Amino acid sequence: MRLSYPDTIAARIGATIVTCVAAMVAISAVLIYLEGASNGEVAEWIAQGRVINAVQILNAGPKRERATLAAALNTPAIGVLLRDAPAIAKSEEIGFRPHRFGQLLLAHVADLHVAPLIADRSSLPEAEDPFAHELPAQPGDLLVQVALPQGQWVLLNVAASNFKRSWQRFALRLGIWFLIVALLSVLAARRLAEPIADFGRAAEQLGTGQDVSPLAERGPRELRVATRAFNKMQERLRRFLEDRTRMLAAISHDLRTPLARLRLRAEFMEDEEQRAQTRADLDAMSEMIRATLVFARDDAQREQANLVDLSVLVADICDDLAELGGDVSFAEASHVSVRCRPTAVGRAVANLIENAVKYGGCARVQLLSEAHGVAVVVDDDGPGIPLDEQEKVFAPFYRLEQSRNRDTGGVGLGLAVSRTIAREHGGDVKLFNRTPCGLRARLELPAQQSELQSGKRRSATALSGC
Repeated sequence: MRLSYPDTIAARIGATIVTCVAAMVAISAVLIYLEGASNGEVAEWIAQGRVINAVQILNAGPKRERATLAAALNTPAIGVLLRDAPAIAKSEEIGFRPHRFGQLLLAHVADLHVAPLIADRSSLPEAEDPFAHELPAQPGDLLVQVALPQGQWVLLNVAASNFKRSWQRFALRLGIWFLIVALLSVLAARRLAEPIADFGRAAEQLGTGQDVSPLAERGPRELRVATRAFNKMQERLRRFLEDRTRMLAAISHDLRTPLARLRLRAEFMEDEEQRAQTRADLDAMSEMIRATLVFARDDAQREQANLVDLSVLVADICDDLAELGGDVSFAEASHVSVRCRPTAVGRAVANLIENAVKYGGCARVQLLSEAHGVAVVVDDDGPGIPLDEQEKVFAPFYRLEQSRNRDTGGVGLGLAVSRTIAREHGGDVKLFNRTPCGLRARLELPAQQSELQSGKRRSATALSGC
């Protein structure tokens, strides 16, 4: 089974930190386990220390104060009782640990010359168990009897829990610590990734032609440097578009005077045919200049993006062109809401439909909702475009001589404008030859631009082949 790696920066940072912490916890647990196994039970060390301390205190204390000291030392883990007579006469051999307790007591308690008696408490009859009324006996409990000065004996109940490793408690503590570190790591990762997410959204908006406010320079130093560069780039692009528009406007203004002079001179030509050709050339020049200015102005002006029902927009364009006499049909379409610049997208769609009518005789339009976005498809019944020309026709002012002459209208900017608008929205315009004849133009918008809604707008003529 293949595990999927987190896709966002915040998730990856958080996962990396959590994984490292988990590995550190696991390694620490293993080391603690190995340390305890090699050097003896850690919990048993603690129990041994408690027993030795209790016997040392009672052995050194005055007889009249031992009862108070015994009460203070008595705990569920190490029970302490004082007796004026011994409770057990001999030890029950129950293994290595009781002998070790006896040896440690003899070695650490001063003036202790009598070996302690150590028994397995569960092996004693209940009537002989001095702790029967104090602490219930548990399997593994040890009973330690030590002779004190001045004719007293101390009895200690060493609970079996002292010899067991509390892995449950240890695991619980590690788990709580791990969860706290993991939560803090995720919060820190999300905070670190916020400026990166803002940067990505701003870049996406800029790439789709939307106005973007300058980003706040925050986050790590590398990200602040990238944000500063992004803001400068955005400002340079804005100035470039403004300068280009002003330059083209100035060129257009300067060309009007010589064009007017040429028109005046053409009127004095005696040859009627030459005069007509000159007028046609001057009209073509004027139209090219006008189209260039419109193209540059629309590219520089950024219309506000809104949520638009693309099916209604495309249907209205088809209706308008059909009323002007074009053979245009629109297939039924689901409602698709698209965040776009409606005037610009409408112009791109209209250019594709007008080209289909002019050069293919008809336009059959459909709106498709796909996995990666939405597409406006325009089919015609024309001769199509040769494969080696299909990219060239998107260049400004490029014309196919065999079909696109001045008599049909246009200056070769329609497809260039449509593709520019589509790419500003993060999409594209593509051309495909149909079989056996015709051309298909696809205006595509990405998934993040569209939102499919239920329902049908209307019914229309079904698409048919040529």
